[in-house]
Amino acid sequence: MNRKMTLRLAAVGVVAALGVLAGCGSDGAADSSDSPQRKQTSAPAAEEAPEHVLSQQELDQAALVPADLTNYSVETIAGKGKPVGRLDVDHRTLITAEGCQPLYDMTKSVTAYPATTGRVVQAAEDTSTEDGQQTIVTLASYTKTTAAQGIADLRKSLGACTAFVGTVTGDTYTYKNVTALPDPRLGDEAVSYRMDQSIPGMSDGDSALMPPTQEIYVVVRVGATLVSFSSFSIPAPGAQPAQIPPQVLTAQLKKLT
Repeated sequence: MNRKMTLRLAAVGVVAALGVLAGCGSDGAADSSDSPQRKQTSAPAAEEAPEHVLSQQELDQAALVPADLTNYSVETIAGKGKPVGRLDVDHRTLITAEGCQPLYDMTKSVTAYPATTGRVVQAAEDTSTEDGQQTIVTLASYTKTTAAQGIADLRKSLGACTAFVGTVTGDTYTYKNVTALPDPRLGDEAVSYRMDQSIPGMSDGDSALMPPTQEIYVVVRVGATLVSFSSFSIPAPGAQPAQIPPQVLTAQLKKLT
């Protein structure tokens, strides 16, 4: 099996998780809260002026277009006229691994808090190489408080979680070697981490054919908006660790500031 095919199969889990969102009905109303509190409980009353919450139309306008990038294609999976999925949190799948829920939620580009007005999910693919590295970019509007809480929950989870198991469209994925990366110092605040994901149906004996993929996440808060970037790589001699292409990161954040 060549590397390009392996990468395509690895991408299925990412896109399938997003497809679950895009296939659901959309609902949710705008909200306004403010001051971030770094704990995993509901934040108290605001002490600052509410941050502007981007509407679905504003998210659509802030999302990437092919002209923003060089040698990349951009496919919109949700938003920009396509279904955005449910914005509430009642549809979330809960896992049993203690402290790992925020990391599992982020594999589906969601948090424990309802998105207020909408989301955009896109896949940016490098067209300059045969491997065609793909980066999933998600924009979602929250309140300033819940956006900050989402970042805080990820930080707390990274301090407690090393491995977990979760399902995507009926398939079981195993995530191991959860590793926090240095603060990327982007936006108002951000977190970054890596973890290994085993492809569904691959036993230990199949590891040479389909080794675990290494996934990387960068999640950035810009005001009341959470922007998540995720990508992956297949371990191989001479292969680079998973990374978020700087061009994609810079182009998307520039459109939000």
